[in-house]
Amino acid sequence: MQTRELFFAAASELIVEKGVGGISMEEIAQKAGYAKGSIYNYFSGKDKFVCEMVRHSMDRMNATLAGIFADEGSSYASRLDRIYAVLFAQIKDSLVVMREIDHFFLNHGKYQKTVKAAATQLVDTIAEFFAKGIREGGIASVDPQLTAMMFLHIATIIRDCRMLDLIEPDEERCERFYRAFRNGLLKSAEGRKENASDE
Repeated sequence: MQTRELFFAAASELIVEKGVGGISMEEIAQKAGYAKGSIYNYFSGKDKFVCEMVRHSMDRMNATLAGIFADEGSSYASRLDRIYAVLFAQIKDSLVVMREIDHFFLNHGKYQKTVKAAATQLVDTIAEFFAKGIREGGIASVDPQLTAMMFLHIATIIRDCRMLDLIEPDEERCERFYRAFRNGLLKSAEGRKENASDE
């Protein structure tokens, strides 16, 4: 694991314990096993550090998704399921950290541009997958960008409910919602193929 990743991992643990506002850069460095001031060789301050932490998480997510998209040996249905599983796991595993970072950014408007850019990249990556599926006849004709946002929204519903401390996510209900959405995408594509073969 690279030094920057060690700092991000250490920060995640500390954020769960104390929140973003309750930790210092020096604490992060010590938690990662480095001298107090060493973290400033990589990051100029905590605001920039948190921004880079978000960007790093998004980059890893995009890399994971790119690997799934590139798996031409798998069906679209299989890849849709894998994408959803990755998003669902990400939201469940890093819920507290994401909630704390979201609260932190609410008070730091100048950094929202960085977070928005990272999120836009994620939507664009998934949208391209849907666009490719439409071109190749693997999924229904839809608006790729809108569909990508809807796809992400299914996973984000879970986070939003828990971030507000309203309810624990009903994983079975979320799964049923996802399946209905996913089957709708695939079903009309299958219908088009059948009609084409009949002609």
